[in-house]
Amino acid sequence: MNKGLPVFLHLIIGLFSLSASAQTKLQDSLIFQSAISNTLAVYYSQLGDQSPLYNGSLYTPTGFTFRRGIPYFPSEQFDSGSVVYDGITFGHLPLLYEDLRQLLITKNDNYLLQLVNPRIRSFFISGHSFVRLVADSLNPGISRTGFYEVLYPGI
Repeated sequence: MNKGLPVFLHLIIGLFSLSASAQTKLQDSLIFQSAISNTLAVYYSQLGDQSPLYNGSLYTPTGFTFRRGIPYFPSEQFDSGSVVYDGITFGHLPLLYEDLRQLLITKNDNYLLQLVNPRIRSFFISGHSFVRLVADSLNPGISRTGFYEVLYPGI
């Protein structure tokens, strides 16, 4: 009787340790990603003029005349890009980056709007990725707060 109890316990433990799965992880993650994408698409379409992007100020050009070059990167034409603004990623926006004053500009139907820099975490325009870095005493490598192009993303 004593020998049968340990064998029975090992059998029970062995049965409960077997794993069974109904779906593969790849299918589950694809469905999950699709659901997130669709939810975000509905969210962005319903925001309209209540979007957090529209809390900036009207953009006014520099007023300077340049003999050579332009204050915009990489050109003075709006290009489709994306921005992480208030922790929300907004994609497929018409963006223009004024490098002279470090302003990110988007356009609405009737006006040009400069986004609030402290609310921008990063943006992507014309194949270039930028991040906002804040200068502080703990990071002596950053001389001033601003947008910096990511040349090598690291690992």
